[in-house]
Amino acid sequence: MAAGKPTPDKNSKQGVKLEHEYHNLANDYYKIGEFDKAIEHYNKALELKPDLLESYFNRGLAYTRQQDYDKALEDLNKVVQLNANLAEAYYTRGLVFEYKQDYKKAIADYDQALKVDPGYSRAQTQKEVAQSKMSAAKPSSGAPSGGFGGGGGGASGGGGGEEEGAVKQFDVLKKPNIGFKDVAGLGRTKELIKDYIVYPLKDPELARRYGTKAGGGVMFYGPPGTGKTYIAKACAGETGASFINVKISDIVDMYAGNTEKNLHSAFETARNHKPCILFFDEIDGMGGRRDDMQQSFERRAINQFLTEMDGVEFDNEGILVVGATNAPWDTDSALRRAGRFSKSIYFPEPDYETRVELFKLNIKGRPVDPKLNLKRLARLSEGYSGADVKEVCNAAASIPWKEALKTKKERNITFSDFRQATSGKHAVNSSLPAWYSSVKKFLIEEEEEDEKGRSGSFTGKIFRDIVDMSPTQSSGGGDQGQMTVKHKKEQEDLLGEEERRLYNDLIKDIKKNTDASTMLWRQMKKLFARYVM
Repeated sequence: MAAGKPTPDKNSKQGVKLEHEYHNLANDYYKIGEFDKAIEHYNKALELKPDLLESYFNRGLAYTRQQDYDKALEDLNKVVQLNANLAEAYYTRGLVFEYKQDYKKAIADYDQALKVDPGYSRAQTQKEVAQSKMSAAKPSSGAPSGGFGGGGGGASGGGGGEEEGAVKQFDVLKKPNIGFKDVAGLGRTKELIKDYIVYPLKDPELARRYGTKAGGGVMFYGPPGTGKTYIAKACAGETGASFINVKISDIVDMYAGNTEKNLHSAFETARNHKPCILFFDEIDGMGGRRDDMQQSFERRAINQFLTEMDGVEFDNEGILVVGATNAPWDTDSALRRAGRFSKSIYFPEPDYETRVELFKLNIKGRPVDPKLNLKRLARLSEGYSGADVKEVCNAAASIPWKEALKTKKERNITFSDFRQATSGKHAVNSSLPAWYSSVKKFLIEEEEEDEKGRSGSFTGKIFRDIVDMSPTQSSGGGDQGQMTVKHKKEQEDLLGEEERRLYNDLIKDIKKNTDASTMLWRQMKKLFARYVM
């Protein structure tokens, strides 16, 4: 074997079984791009241990890199058979279905990944992309047969197909009829928004005299359901600006070059309706890190985004670009530079006072018991997001409404309705604990180690990082056959010191809200509110 190539260790280290030696050797071949040899050694590992899940998964990734999607699906199906609770397996299988342009199956797998891990933001983003592609493909029976988004349709095998879809036209909401009075709590956040957005857009001449530009970019980040989209619309209402809401499904297009054209269309629409707030929801889905991107069309899209924001040929004064994300660490660092999204505002989960205001806003106009204690409701909803509180109010209101449909007798909404809405099989529970746990798993924890046979998140960057296996470090000599699987994190070395400082508030909240004592204390407060006062 040539020098510099991986070589098998004929004399395995004590405690490392031969199948794991073959698996690790296959990983080494994978890393240097020799996928045939990687597959050969995964095969040897599986001959020795037919239920080695990690080898099935990584061999599936190798087949995907070779564009042998049918074999990749066989391996990923086996992974799901061995462990039905692995979100990464469903996500990766969904990607393979998407490469095959079987969008219906891709969407089903993304849904299953989200069912296993509700905080899997990439699965949610990719689901919306697949839905957009499926909608775009429906009118045309002659859709390209190759990979999606520039993956190689058409006779020449390049460019993602030669047929062009229509460029997206964006709806403009003229001065939304909501303002900060309609947004509960968020006192400190509102003050920052006024400084960064409202005041410069309200009086651009005054801002210009003091060297402040009316426009630029602001990043909204925080847990899901905390009001990022709603307050962006309220900003437009406060300033009298136009508002354009852009989703990733509006931008990503299955035809080569159309994603960039859609981005340009969004910015041009904003330039024609100044002053304007251009709002990008889940911006990490279209402005992700370029070093994580596998396809050239994705890099072209982010480059187009950067050009639209600060290209010398464009006049963006009077345009405020707002990006919202639950995962700011997934955005490309170039987007956070001066002139782009250099300012960021954290949206925490609602505190006690904010939840009181949220209940007050959400029960407004409904027949409510005059004695309803909003403070008790705020304690009952400890740890809930703003979206969760709204859902609780809807669920509670539906109880007397359904009764009235049957009995023709109306009654007020009482506390017992809220108690019923938050208990039982169909209870409205907080969506945040699952999100906090999933984020902590790859953002804060340095490395996970699972005993052999236990399930876990063991893939690194999809199609790039590989599962490594090494012997358990034991000073006591123990069972030499005991193995530990070390999982490379998807976000390993993700945040530098500057980024950790920038997102310190979120990181602190994640640590606090996943702490066992905090979770116990919250549960006790909710139980007290439910049954005592």
